[in-house]
Amino acid sequence: MTEWKGNRYWKNRPVEERLKNARIPKRFEPMTLDNYDKSIGDYDVHYAVMTWLKHIDENVSNGTGLYLFGGTGVGKTHLAVGLLKQAITANAVSGYFIPATTYIEMMYDELNNDGSLPDEYANPYISKYVRSVYDVVVLDGLGDENETEFTTRSISNLLYQRINANLPTVITSLYNPKKLTMRYGERFVSILQSACRLVPVSGTDQRNAGK
Repeated sequence: MTEWKGNRYWKNRPVEERLKNARIPKRFEPMTLDNYDKSIGDYDVHYAVMTWLKHIDENVSNGTGLYLFGGTGVGKTHLAVGLLKQAITANAVSGYFIPATTYIEMMYDELNNDGSLPDEYANPYISKYVRSVYDVVVLDGLGDENETEFTTRSISNLLYQRINANLPTVITSLYNPKKLTMRYGERFVSILQSACRLVPVSGTDQRNAGK
């Protein structure tokens, strides 16, 4: 049985191990803040991300995250991945990348296995680490998950637990605050605003740039 490890253990692992543990998908591995194209992207958001990193000690200690929202292909995930990689490589912090849809699948697996993750998961504590241990968690694609009471409650609980643990969450979404309120309710958005700086992301669809 894998042993439970606390925050201090994960943040003090070697850089290479912390990057591997962040579980950044292979297709996103080339993404860095250096190769984010500000000429077709959003210079102001890139600056906001760099400012967050400049004050990472303060942001990690007080649980201040970012909510990056905007249209399809404008570079929200690129910026979030770049932030996570730089946070891990330049500082003694742990981190994790997880799509909102994957987190919901994990919650269903936990629910259907008496509150524990089944053996298919390499680490039985991963959902608990995401909720209350890892220093910086990127939740990618909030709103991509099916709209049900269970998914709304699961996402809300994730955010509440990270706020209660004073841990920052970096969230990407197509949803602006108004649409987010319609989906998750005013209380959720109020708590999100207290824990994350809301950052609109504009720019050209980078997936189709140059075609």
